[in-house]
Amino acid sequence: MTERSENVSLIVERSAIPISTTMKHSPQQIAFNEVARQSIMADISWNNGDY
Repeated sequence: MTERSENVSLIVERSAIPISTTMKHSPQQIAFNEVARQSIMADISWNNGDY
């Protein structure tokens, strides 16, 4: 495997394809997202996302 193809595979593994999104978020959506994020981070089992 060449160095170039290895770099390409690394990029593909870390990429995301948004399927259902909006052009912009309303203040209410941002607030709900923050509440959900804080709830997850407050979970004692969260361990920085390493379950």
